[in-house]
Amino acid sequence: MINRQVQLEQTNRRNFRVCLETLARPGTTGTILPVFGSHLLALAHCLLYPEVTSCFYAPGNQRQLRAMTGSPGAPPDQADYIFCDRAETTILTAARAGTLMHPEQSATLFIQTDDPGVKTTRVLLSGPGIPGRMARSLPVAGSFLSLLREKNSSFPLGLDCFFLDRDGRMTGIARTTRVEIIP
Repeated sequence: MINRQVQLEQTNRRNFRVCLETLARPGTTGTILPVFGSHLLALAHCLLYPEVTSCFYAPGNQRQLRAMTGSPGAPPDQADYIFCDRAETTILTAARAGTLMHPEQSATLFIQTDDPGVKTTRVLLSGPGIPGRMARSLPVAGSFLSLLREKNSSFPLGLDCFFLDRDGRMTGIARTTRVEIIP
């Protein structure tokens, strides 16, 4: 029992570090280790605790996760963390971008793209943590990225967004990252 707890704690620490690294260096990729067979639940498990709210638009045992983390559920316009199994512009529209007095009260969005047929969009990324400009393909439609760019256009307001594939590879896009869609 103790070995499993230690292993889970080590997994949480490693996954948290991947979150930090991919957000500090937008456009780079890190690998999340699964917890309970799910990469998205692994992220929720390492980030959630009783003082933060969360919203799930993904399959999984949310009741078990809430019992383990103590994180209360909330609608997307009130959630600190939003976990999705697809990129929905309605969820992005509702997500909090913070206020000028409290920009830290914005949401962090995690999108898992399991569908191999999901449309990818070529982008040029620039900003803090990116040497020059970086070309990248992101697993979402251009309309989603246009809306994300709009939500992040008034720094320090905005939200951080992570894209996760079915193999646990994750890319972070910080609110400070400029996203230019390549036609």
